[in-house]
Amino acid sequence: MKQNTRLVKNYEFSRVYQKGRRVSGKVLTVHYLKRPNRGLRTGVTVSRRLKGAVKRNRYKRLIRESLRLVRPELKSGYDIIIMGKLYEQVPDYDSVRLDMNSLFKRAGLWQDRCDGT
Repeated sequence: MKQNTRLVKNYEFSRVYQKGRRVSGKVLTVHYLKRPNRGLRTGVTVSRRLKGAVKRNRYKRLIRESLRLVRPELKSGYDIIIMGKLYEQVPDYDSVRLDMNSLFKRAGLWQDRCDGT
């Protein structure tokens, strides 16, 4: 992800957590906050309570890859934080991808497309 499309500062994350909305699924939680007239910015977190940096980093890579594939379908003008839920083992890619898609639909973050069909 490009630097200007990521949430990196602590105050940016805090603002989304405090003022934004939240939807939860089986393996992910999505926090989002509307920012009119701005682009889409995203952040990925996994709790340090998931022991082992290798596990945490793998979880974040799975989330980022799923996000990369659906990002063009998301509405702009939002700050979005995707949190990996705490599990003993890192979930597989398919469960992360499916959960992310369903959460974005529930949150109303998919673009409204008019195909003409």
